Amino acid sequence: MNHNIISYNYPKSATINIEGLCNFKCNYCPYHSQTRTTYTEKNNYKISFDTAKEQIDILKSYGVKHINICATGEPFLNFDIFKIFKYIKNVGCTSSVLTNASSVISKSLQEIIDSDLLYFSTDLDADNRETFKEIQGRDQFDAWYKNIESLNKLRKLNDNKMKIVVNTIINKDTFNELDGMLDICIDLGIDEWSLNVLVAEDSNDYINNIKSMRYERELVSSKIEKLKKRANDNNIRLQSPEYFDINIDIYNDLECNKPWRESIMINVPLPNDEPGENIGRVVIGCTTNKSVEYNLGNIHKNTLEEIWNGSEFQRFRKNFIDGCDKECSDDCLYHKFTKKDN
Repeated sequence: MNHNIISYNYPKSATINIEGLCNFKCNYCPYHSQTRTTYTEKNNYKISFDTAKEQIDILKSYGVKHINICATGEPFLNFDIFKIFKYIKNVGCTSSVLTNASSVISKSLQEIIDSDLLYFSTDLDADNRETFKEIQGRDQFDAWYKNIESLNKLRKLNDNKMKIVVNTIINKDTFNELDGMLDICIDLGIDEWSLNVLVAEDSNDYINNIKSMRYERELVSSKIEKLKKRANDNNIRLQSPEYFDINIDIYNDLECNKPWRESIMINVPLPNDEPGENIGRVVIGCTTNKSVEYNLGNIHKNTLEEIWNGSEFQRFRKNFIDGCDKECSDDCLYHKFTKKDN
């Protein structure tokens, strides 16, 4: 891999987490699952508008063009969210949001349209009410469907160019419902459907997940190719990981550039944090859970230059160059699929 441990290009995008509370209990969530989480109520947080404003100003001053509003909970539980969207727009950046799109947004759909988001992203992991409730931990399938349906109608009425993106995690519970989920995406006028797999901490945690998906790659790839054709026929862009492309040698053809180009994430909590300790913390926005163990700095105490090319980020990049087997590959979705079994 021909990379330096210094990156001369600052990230063009960043994610700001603004809320720790959530109204869902998704069984794959590291923060709010009733069975998996190591986080407690003391890790909950709410980013004020003034704090978000300061973070946005810093990012803008370093040339960041796009800011994604996200949360380790549900971002729309933070009632400053629309002030935050408006401020991002006023400073000349584009914005997007990732939300569960449940009943919490039902009275805010026009405000979402008026925020001129680039993307409105939400999760769909079932094609029916029962499986949805089992996975998300809440009986909100009907509310989710109605909100997305109404949002699509509103953006057409307002001639709004915001794209609606649906994210789906493939696992043993959802694999057989993918065709039904595509039907829902077609019915609701979804623009993009993004498929991914769960980075399982526990081999019993869903699919037996990473191992069986690797061994059943041809089955999954064949399924996805059929879905892509049907999605394309209905003007939906279907995105799936490269390692599901049966024409790619998964051991040799892929290269990870995330430590040089990937978005950073701000305000990310750690399990042992005291209340408020996560405010301003910067971590690497990639698929490895180990990335949060690199203390990149605090956006309120360090310059973005110090963070982006500081000793911890350089150490992370060097570990990728050197192979990173011990540091992160055992916990990384990319490496789960690209390294050979011993």
